Amino acid sequence: MNEETTQQVISSLLTTDLVTLSIMLIMTMLGKTLATKIAAGIMFKMNPLFKEGERVYVDREEAIIINKGFFTTQFEIINAFKGDNDKEQRLWRYVPSDKIDTIKLSKIK
Repeated sequence: MNEETTQQVISSLLTTDLVTLSIMLIMTMLGKTLATKIAAGIMFKMNPLFKEGERVYVDREEAIIINKGFFTTQFEIINAFKGDNDKEQRLWRYVPSDKIDTIKLSKIK
């Protein structure tokens, strides 16, 4: 084996290792993000204070909790848009479960 061939083999091995290491690093970061989102969803889903079907205030708007999921929570905002005829209108709002703690959520009794 001559010196050029040895350098090519070493270069090829290093390139392969760097690509593998980069892919592993990206997969680890994606896995961490996914695990964080799932954990936040489970925490909110298991929270006994808020149940599906209850009326709540979401950022000062009256709403009903429609679905508490692992990734998103679905709210139905009541009177989201008041038109000329003052009919009750509704808006669906989807909040990522990892962002649920950043909104103002209050229970209506």
